[in-house]
Amino acid sequence: MKNSIDLLYQGISMSIYCVAFLVLVFLSKQIYEMEHHVDNAMYRQHVISCEVIRN
Repeated sequence: MKNSIDLLYQGISMSIYCVAFLVLVFLSKQIYEMEHHVDNAMYRQHVISCEVIRN
């Protein structure tokens, strides 16, 4: 009986680790895309301001 409880506990902790890992990957992907988006927007703003200065 104790063995099956141990196996169940191991399975639950493994699935928790898997879920946590997936969430981490998802969040880091979202953050990376957001930062990338911000970088692109700032770059565009920089280009626009440079063109305004040139004109």
